[in-house]
Amino acid sequence: MKFAVQLIDGAKPLMENVASCFQGDFARIRKDGDDWFLESSTFNTCSNPGEVFPLADEILRLMHRLTAIHARLFQFCNIGYVQTFSKTGVPGARAWRATQKVQVYSLEGLQELQKPQGKQSIGSALVAAAMAEEKMLEALALIGDGDELHWAQIYNILEFLGGEKTIVKKKWATRGQVRNCRQTANHFRHLGSPMKYPLPVDHPSQGHATSLAFDLLKKWISGSS
Repeated sequence: MKFAVQLIDGAKPLMENVASCFQGDFARIRKDGDDWFLESSTFNTCSNPGEVFPLADEILRLMHRLTAIHARLFQFCNIGYVQTFSKTGVPGARAWRATQKVQVYSLEGLQELQKPQGKQSIGSALVAAAMAEEKMLEALALIGDGDELHWAQIYNILEFLGGEKTIVKKKWATRGQVRNCRQTANHFRHLGSPMKYPLPVDHPSQGHATSLAFDLLKKWISGSS
């Protein structure tokens, strides 16, 4: 059985240009009727559509990174269904992937933003402050638009807040917490020089470092608003 993966959410003129960039056995984009498909020789080892999806995800991820580098095009399409074909090339069943995203959040944190501040909620007041104050806008921009903080962002947040000396002086965290977090973030943002920027022995996980960064930002916002 052979497989091809439908590519969705891509504008026609854009897909026509992108398709010409990926024409080879390992990664090929082709048009069939009104649909675009990703084909790859790596799919030949798969016995069912469930095995195709992760391979297609990785190949498309690499494609997006390449178009980002060469053309500032970060995402030109998404994965749709897997189309099966018989040995003679006759289209068969389509397999769709069901996904469910679980969002973990702090109810206590939302309740803080719900509290009244004059005639508006704290959340609304902070949005207004961010639109009016460049420093607040800069602080929120450090978070970015992704689903998680990367180490480089964590490092930049610590530097924005004044670094170890300022954070400790304000008693927002201990010297050990800030130093370990900063050194760890600095290590991962300098992957080409691991000896020059070594990991601390008791380095925090990315999750713990993210929690610290958010906690410090909250304290900075509370003092600035």
